[in-house]
Amino acid sequence: MRTRVAVVLTFLGILGSVLAQQQCITSAESDDDIFEVKPEQEFSTVFKVFYPGDSTKSISIYNADGTDLYGEAQDGIGGERKFFFRQCGSDLQPPSDAFPGFNVELPVEYIVVSSTTQIGQLMVLNKIDTVAVYIGNVEWVTDQCFADRTIDATEVQYTSDQILVYKDQTAFADALEDPLNINRARLDELLGSKRMLGLGPLGEGWGGDERFVTNEDQSGLIPHIPVYASKEKSGKAIFEWNEFYGALFNLEKESRRVTLIKEKRWDCIANKVEKKWNEAIFEDAKPKVCWAYYLADDYGYGSPGWVWGNQCQ
Repeated sequence: MRTRVAVVLTFLGILGSVLAQQQCITSAESDDDIFEVKPEQEFSTVFKVFYPGDSTKSISIYNADGTDLYGEAQDGIGGERKFFFRQCGSDLQPPSDAFPGFNVELPVEYIVVSSTTQIGQLMVLNKIDTVAVYIGNVEWVTDQCFADRTIDATEVQYTSDQILVYKDQTAFADALEDPLNINRARLDELLGSKRMLGLGPLGEGWGGDERFVTNEDQSGLIPHIPVYASKEKSGKAIFEWNEFYGALFNLEKESRRVTLIKEKRWDCIANKVEKKWNEAIFEDAKPKVCWAYYLADDYGYGSPGWVWGNQCQ
């Protein structure tokens, strides 16, 4: 009987913690630790999740080489940027080293995506319904259910459960600043939420619009955080970006579970490939395997075309 009671109490305790993470709290609860599960990042060199307070978290983005995704030098990108998040209802203030003007509460309710890879990450966590705006070409989206929810936001008025689509960051910025925009009501709803977040970079690189850049005067149109998964140097590091997305929705436990599954499959395949490679017989020296990817020049950045994905230059 005691064992059953203990199990029930444990279950209720876990359930209470999960519910607390998905609900707003009162200022009096700001010192209660609601994030019982923390990411265990081992491989990423681009981001890190910290927990400076019991109802707050900080996501640091590193780009120490000071370059954009094309390898071109850019001012203000190098070093570390800390993006401070707090549970909705918390009155805790950001630390002095937090990125200025960034004010987002958790769990995130509305997401602006600027890449198809972000869509897949949100699907894994069952948070695809949080996407409110998609920046890009819908033809690049392979998920038909997602595509069916999209509307051309420059011509069609939002009704319900639809995703506003803008061809690029500039078109989205223009719409946000237009007082007579056809979707003014929906845009005002999004802008009025403290739980709206853009996944960028919206204001730098990839055709970004400077109106999204958040300065000390908090002049940025919407809060956004750079997503630099492509800067990682290994597959396992990229897998850990599951935990970046999980942190946005207080789903650290679920995102960690997904990461571990991916890492296990990676190790299995890597071991099989290594075994076959070691046993293979070549007439000449073993060939060197190199990966490359293509950067399109849709935004006039002078793309270099094919770029090496590892150290094979």
